[in-house]
Amino acid sequence: MAKPGSSSFRSGELSYFRLATLHNLRFMARLMATIRAAISGGKRLSLDAIREALLQGD
Repeated sequence: MAKPGSSSFRSGELSYFRLATLHNLRFMARLMATIRAAISGGKRLSLDAIREALLQGD
């Protein structure tokens, strides 16, 4: 993590940990949206179908 006196901290650069957290939160939000859409549409999706939908960006 960037220390308060470092140039990356002063420039507001995102650290790896923050980027990884944002990535994980976006993934979970997309996963839940896919599952919600399947439930509201009356579809039963397998784990493979959910993974495929996430990889395609649906």
